[in-house]
Amino acid sequence: MNDNTSAVARYYDKVQWLYNLGWSAGGTRSLHYGLWWDDTRSLAEAIVNGDRFVAEKLAVDAADHVLDMGCGVGGTSVFLAKTFGCRVTGITVSRVQLEQAAAYAATSGVRHLVRFELMDFTAMTFHDATFTKAFTQETSNHADDKAALLRETHRVLKPGGCYVSLDVFQKRDVRPGPENKQFERVMRGWPSVSLERFDRYVSLAKEAGLDVAEIGDMNSRTAPSARVIWRRHAFLYPFVYLARIVGLVPAELLWHFQASLVQKDMYCATDNLLMFGYLVAKKPMVN
Repeated sequence: MNDNTSAVARYYDKVQWLYNLGWSAGGTRSLHYGLWWDDTRSLAEAIVNGDRFVAEKLAVDAADHVLDMGCGVGGTSVFLAKTFGCRVTGITVSRVQLEQAAAYAATSGVRHLVRFELMDFTAMTFHDATFTKAFTQETSNHADDKAALLRETHRVLKPGGCYVSLDVFQKRDVRPGPENKQFERVMRGWPSVSLERFDRYVSLAKEAGLDVAEIGDMNSRTAPSARVIWRRHAFLYPFVYLARIVGLVPAELLWHFQASLVQKDMYCATDNLLMFGYLVAKKPMVN
């Protein structure tokens, strides 16, 4: 693992318990913002909406072998297997997540369809043309080399295979001064070396050999979750801050809380810096 991958693994190894406690709404086992449609009434519904959106854009069916690039504790992988009967392989760099994902698949009755591996999605060990579908859902931000992620995605997809990204991006360049300081807090707290601007990510997908079929801005559908995150962390922040001072919690937990407080304005402001975008792309058929 490179330094960035190690930092991501360390973060989830130390902080996953917090996600399990406060964000796996309704048993979804998810680390996602989710998507709030007009009739959505709860975080759990929003999270399932996000999984269904990814599945719809991928056009998943029972014949597929889907790659979940950044599977977390297995929420979306298990959802796809249970809903469509497809095979799913999930990868993560966190050993804690790997163990929890495997246990979740077993208790959900889909162990025969789902497997998980410890792997960096910018340097995968799968054979060429292994999967019919692949996706990143709020995980591409952890890649220090977005071009490598997309090249690897192209490599492991079968000809005609589909890739969907539903991820956080920059809508524009970061402005120097206070905005840059806030941005750096988000990057440190949710360990990312950088975020790619959405238009550049689309260009990188094309450069990797993928045919981009559809793109869209979903930020208005994720903003309610940004507000939920802010409310939950604002109340507990003073206690976490004091606990860090006396050495009761790791630095990663304090940084996580700081990022969770800052992110709301960066998503919800009128001139927002951060956005959720989606991309649907296909690997061309062999001539």
